[in-house]
Amino acid sequence: MLVMEKLFQQPEPWLEVLAGYAGLTRWVWIFTACLIAPVSEEIIFRGFLLNAGLGWGKVPQQVGIVLTSLLFAAIHTQYQAPLTFIQLFIFSALLSVVYVSFGSVQADC
Repeated sequence: MLVMEKLFQQPEPWLEVLAGYAGLTRWVWIFTACLIAPVSEEIIFRGFLLNAGLGWGKVPQQVGIVLTSLLFAAIHTQYQAPLTFIQLFIFSALLSVVYVSFGSVQADC
């Protein structure tokens, strides 16, 4: 998100608060934001919600991808710029397509 903020010059106000965190609070936030949140989001969105829309043919797969991506973007209420909602929707849709195509979002090494 920091890269998108620099590219599109649309700052998100909540990012300024993060600079004020120090010590243990900063490390807990980093751990939560970089590990706990993404893993739990993948389990919920690609592991549960997307799978609920799969298995009924091609059209329900597309509907499942769109609905999952809309929900994914909608839960990120800390973002205020409309462009960020669109970016999150596209990001989620891409992850969903990869998941549907390859059965995982994990890259093979």
